[in-house]
Amino acid sequence: MASPALAGTWSGTMTCPGSIFVKSTGTKGGTGSITVYAAGHSFTYSTQKTGVQYTVVGAYSSGSWSVSGAGATAGIGYCGT
Repeated sequence: MASPALAGTWSGTMTCPGSIFVKSTGTKGGTGSITVYAAGHSFTYSTQKTGVQYTVVGAYSSGSWSVSGAGATAGIGYCGT
């Protein structure tokens, strides 16, 4: 089975209804760091754990989101509270 590609970048822009915020979830499948950003909030996780997900809730109901870093193997943006 092929190993997942590392150092990926996933990003987009979205508008959520009302007081629902932009959120982003990134999967850390590699040993490098992962940065998760959502509409004004950004966090970098450098733990060596793999196979875990990190979610960031943005500060705004519209804006951009992204997941990047050497350990990132997947990323999504969505609306949530």
